[in-house]
Amino acid sequence: MKHKLSQEQFEELLRGTFAPDKSPSPEINHTLFTWLEEKELYRMEHKFVGKIPVLAAAFCLLLTVSVFASWHFLSASSVAEQSIPELSAAFEQEDATKVNAVRTQKGYIVSLLGLTSGAALENETDAVDKNSTYAVVAIGKEDGTPMNMDDSYFASPLIQGLTPWQYNIASMGGGYSQFIENGILYRLFNCDDIEIFADRKLYLCVTDTPFYPTEAFHMDEATGLITEAKDFDGLNILFDLPLDPAKADPERAKQYVDSLWNDSDDGDEEIPSLPEMTAEEILKKGTVVESSRKVLTPDKDGMLSYSFSSKGSEMSETASEEFLFPDGAEGLSPTFSLSDNGAILYEKAKDGTITAFFVELGNSLEAID
Repeated sequence: MKHKLSQEQFEELLRGTFAPDKSPSPEINHTLFTWLEEKELYRMEHKFVGKIPVLAAAFCLLLTVSVFASWHFLSASSVAEQSIPELSAAFEQEDATKVNAVRTQKGYIVSLLGLTSGAALENETDAVDKNSTYAVVAIGKEDGTPMNMDDSYFASPLIQGLTPWQYNIASMGGGYSQFIENGILYRLFNCDDIEIFADRKLYLCVTDTPFYPTEAFHMDEATGLITEAKDFDGLNILFDLPLDPAKADPERAKQYVDSLWNDSDDGDEEIPSLPEMTAEEILKKGTVVESSRKVLTPDKDGMLSYSFSSKGSEMSETASEEFLFPDGAEGLSPTFSLSDNGAILYEKAKDGTITAFFVELGNSLEAID
């Protein structure tokens, strides 16, 4: 949803929003910047004689309450220009969704800048998948501390009625690229087309974890609506994705959902629906790739890292022991990471040793090197 203010609303906001001893929130600052840019008041190299007094008034008032905060993000198009230049024009198309929503939570400021479809490009290019949805998020620290490329974050669409840990960017053909500019991390990511689900409520989740955390969000079994878990110890923000319901294609959506997890070969023992599976059931139904077993040692920050590779496939992830074993109990962790052909499981021994290993759930995983 785009932030739109009339001039009267803008002036009223400036007059009455902030008490003398308070500074504007990041959400307000971003809204003001967006409005100023739309009215061409923020492009200082241009001269707009009739508008300069309004700009001056805005800055004078803000400066009287506090130093003007610098929470101004790049546009989705600008982020794409630095990541996939061919995609930049798609974020400027009329059909693109310019959101510019901002949330603050647990020391972070996060903005969903916009979404577009690869099909929005007039000219075909190998760099852009026309059957994918692309989105841009910005993540920063409220105190201005620069972001670190080594930190882990997870951003993904979620769909009403579809179990979040099963249907997210990891299983929906997803990928991303990212960079840091002026201390802000910008991530451009894509996944299979979600416009076909536009008749449902759609979300964009952002967490400070390397993969989807099952405890971060709850889905109501009756309505399918997804909400933030208030007791989650970490970043777990949900944005609404305001896609046009007219773009929904229920028949294609049904075919897509049916195709994701029902690729078992004839004659093989049927694997139960993944939303009903636990780590124990995955271990029972799958095949452990013994050469993938690794004993994990915490780094200086207490994080556990695991990776393995096979021909044409590579996976790596990082998590804390507290995240994997929240109750400290030994045995299999209730948290596991899924790929197209299996799952990464974690197991804690009586002596506290933690081992990670890969469990193959199909026949597509090639032999581990």
